[in-house]
Amino acid sequence: MLLISEDKAKLGSWGQNEGGTRPQSMEKVKDVAKAGLCVAATKANLFADHEEREIQRLSLTIS
Repeated sequence: MLLISEDKAKLGSWGQNEGGTRPQSMEKVKDVAKAGLCVAATKANLFADHEEREIQRLSLTIS
């Protein structure tokens, strides 16, 4: 009986540790996802600006 109660105590403390670390890792995942989306949006904006300048340059060359 003593071994069973010790095993339950170990499982209980493991479950508590797992619950304690999980929200932090989810927050990190969310932060990394936000950062990735910000980088992608910034690159897309820069690419669009470059394309617009290139089109303006080409249209001036044609005229």
